Amino acid sequence: MYNNIMNNKGKIGAIIIFSGLIFATGFFDGVYAQTANQQGGQVFSQQMKDMIFSIEQQLKAKGEDIQNFSLQDLDWEALLKNTIPSIPDTEKAEEEMRNKMMQEFSSYLENMNNNYYKGDFSFNVTPKNPDPNTNVNINLMSDSFDINRSDIKWTINGNTKWKGIGEKNFNFLMGNIGSKTVVAISVTSLKGDRFLKTINFYPANVDILWEAENYVPVSYKGKALPSQESLIKVTAIPNFLKGGVKMPSSELFYDWQIDYKKLPSASGRGKQSMYFVSSKIGISSIVNVVISDLNNNIRVEKNITIEPQNPKVVFYKENPLEGKLYNQAIDEANDGDTIVAEPYFFSNNQIDNLSYEWLANKKNKIESNIDKNKIKVLLDSNNSDSVSNIYIRILNKINTFQSADKIFRINLNRN
Repeated sequence: MYNNIMNNKGKIGAIIIFSGLIFATGFFDGVYAQTANQQGGQVFSQQMKDMIFSIEQQLKAKGEDIQNFSLQDLDWEALLKNTIPSIPDTEKAEEEMRNKMMQEFSSYLENMNNNYYKGDFSFNVTPKNPDPNTNVNINLMSDSFDINRSDIKWTINGNTKWKGIGEKNFNFLMGNIGSKTVVAISVTSLKGDRFLKTINFYPANVDILWEAENYVPVSYKGKALPSQESLIKVTAIPNFLKGGVKMPSSELFYDWQIDYKKLPSASGRGKQSMYFVSSKIGISSIVNVVISDLNNNIRVEKNITIEPQNPKVVFYKENPLEGKLYNQAIDEANDGDTIVAEPYFFSNNQIDNLSYEWLANKKNKIESNIDKNKIKVLLDSNNSDSVSNIYIRILNKINTFQSADKIFRINLNRN
């Protein structure tokens, strides 16, 4: 018979974990009353009630770890000894009493399994994974009973913050990084059925950095922007505290998504960086990462939008003594100037596959008289049909979605 109890308690323990119910003072009293009614008026013995009360006391003693409680964790030997009375001088009678109690309790557990957990409530947390020191909203729902007519009590870390009939919405301020906030929700339906759930919050945050593997001049102080079909590296920088100590990034778990599609090969333990290729037609990409610790207690989520830009070409003058004058981009040149067409945001590993097409007045092709990305302005004083501008088009011969063009004017004043 004792084995029957152990088998049943394992069964009901799974139900408790699944439903997320957390036991508190008075829980078993409510179940006891409901169970007695559902069993056609069967009345449990006082010893049975004592056993239920002892279970409740064991649960209360577990404190904040009660969220992970299973009935398998109970000290069943102690429960039987404390609640089943000893009958002196009558060993057989004592054995019969024990067997009867075990049978009743086995039936009680089975009834709990079949009936009590049919009713329940659910909740939505907004935001889903709140940042530290942000406002959080919890909203309750139920398809099993009228939540609007239920008595609801909200507590934070054991302190009652709000209660009342139909108080199904609750707002609170999240704590600092590394803190723990336990929100307990007690609901008593109009019929007297009682439910209790807790939500544990361990606020953390994460920064997401990205860099495009695109070309920029050495002197450029800005960030290389992505363009069409660029290789982009994204790195998550989490800030998780446990016991006041920052958790190593290598010990955390990363779940990556691009445009809401999971990336199993890029996800996993310690995978805080991932690579992807941007759209060939310049559509933005939404990068999402969910980071959690081993037990999934601390969890944070963040997403960013990365929007590709068109490659650019910028003109600079080149001085024979000082070299390229990157401190000032130009859009006008004089006779005798050497002009450099500098590409920006083309794929870094394809920079040697760029073609440069120079046109005078945007129609007459001209050959570069120096390097392929440089041209020297030489005006013909005997030609009245002077060149007024020079146009360049740069094309990635491997990735033709990457191209750029620009014009600079020529100052025709020869004075």
